[in-house]
Amino acid sequence: MLPYFAWFFSVFLDTKPRHTLFGAKIGSNTVVGSGRLFNPERTEIGNDCFFGYDAIVSGHVYEGDRLYLKKVKIGNNVTVGANAVILAGAVIGDNVIVGANSVVPKNREIPPDTIWVHGKAIPRKSRRIKPTDAGVVKEPAAEEDLTDDELTEIDD
Repeated sequence: MLPYFAWFFSVFLDTKPRHTLFGAKIGSNTVVGSGRLFNPERTEIGNDCFFGYDAIVSGHVYEGDRLYLKKVKIGNNVTVGANAVILAGAVIGDNVIVGANSVVPKNREIPPDTIWVHGKAIPRKSRRIKPTDAGVVKEPAAEEDLTDDELTEIDD
């Protein structure tokens, strides 16, 4: 009976509904995918987040013979790379990228707009995107739309 029950949860309940069923607070447009939330009742995830393959969020840590329990808070627009591990008490700000195979230690606060890679928070450079940067270019005027003066300038 137990294998059937486990199969039902893995096939018919996607990870997001399954985690919310067990107490996780997960925002809209968030994709947990194959990520794992240990202690979902101690997990808050914002909107528009993405978790890579086998990413782990854990609300508990064992230190020797002691068990440490604390809530994990993840902001909006956060990307967690594959095989990354986020431990108890971590607070991750908005617009953060946690690199693949990185570990966010317990009680670590990662400021907004940074990239967390192997124990370092690197500020993200923001820049304004012009329409030409995004591939939107103004079409040149057709020859019939040009005046006679503009046509002579082109011919010269």
